[in-house]
Amino acid sequence: MIGATTDPVERIRLMVIGVQKGGTTSLSHYLAEHPNVLDPFCVEFTFFTDDDEYKRGALSYWERFYPKEDAQGKLPVAKMSTLYCSLEGLERLRAHAPDCQLALVLRDPVSRAYSAYRMACFDGWLNFDPFWLQRLVEEGPGAGLFDMFIGYGYYAQHIDRLFSVFPREQVHLFKFEDLKQDPQKVCNVLFKAAGLMPFELKGKELVHNETMMARSSIVSQFIHWLRVERNPMKRVVRSMLPYDKYHKLTNSLIDLNRSKRQFPPMEPGVREALAAHYRDHDARLAQVLGWDLSKWTSQRS
Repeated sequence: MIGATTDPVERIRLMVIGVQKGGTTSLSHYLAEHPNVLDPFCVEFTFFTDDDEYKRGALSYWERFYPKEDAQGKLPVAKMSTLYCSLEGLERLRAHAPDCQLALVLRDPVSRAYSAYRMACFDGWLNFDPFWLQRLVEEGPGAGLFDMFIGYGYYAQHIDRLFSVFPREQVHLFKFEDLKQDPQKVCNVLFKAAGLMPFELKGKELVHNETMMARSSIVSQFIHWLRVERNPMKRVVRSMLPYDKYHKLTNSLIDLNRSKRQFPPMEPGVREALAAHYRDHDARLAQVLGWDLSKWTSQRS
């Protein structure tokens, strides 16, 4: 067991809670460079949003995903890129770690939606169709995947919910473009908020989890199947390998299947449909936060 408490999740003092395809993986890697940060093996810390994991308890989850080597004195940092959308997940985090500092990176929801869609196609559970997002918007909230690709971009209402659970002073909001331009500045804010000493990043030029086209859709589908939590093969492989080795194996397969080919740019008609859909949502966000969002697609004059 790491630490003295029977609820190790209480030790988390900094968590990146979103948004998906908003640079959260890169931000997590930047934060993990700090010598006093303990970074989990898992890409997404699903403990607070996965009912089965939550029922099994914090200790079981912690011992599987956090490295035990050199853990003493280090601050655990976690990332769950869709936690900002889950009221129950946020309430669970508050119950376990009420003093946790939260980082939320907001990206133009039009670009975010298309990036998330490309990632789903790369992962092999959707086939690329340049007009699919436009049809999804036209179908509306009743569509099965609407929340994941469109609703995740309703930032203002998600932030209202977030502020109902955590005090505003514990929530650190950033624009995606600011993280992209100056990751050191963003990390400086978070290091200070978490009580960590200043640290100069060494890998701030690196971009992590960049979405490219897959070399093989069949391989993508196999990797997706292999990663499904209830897949019996996954349980067998995990029983034979320590989680860090299993994690490296799956990441290696993903990297091998990543080509250098970019997905095509978003179709102009799709961009216009998404911009119209998000216009009022983004205008409200600008009002709530006092941000200038004139560079976002929906707010361009």
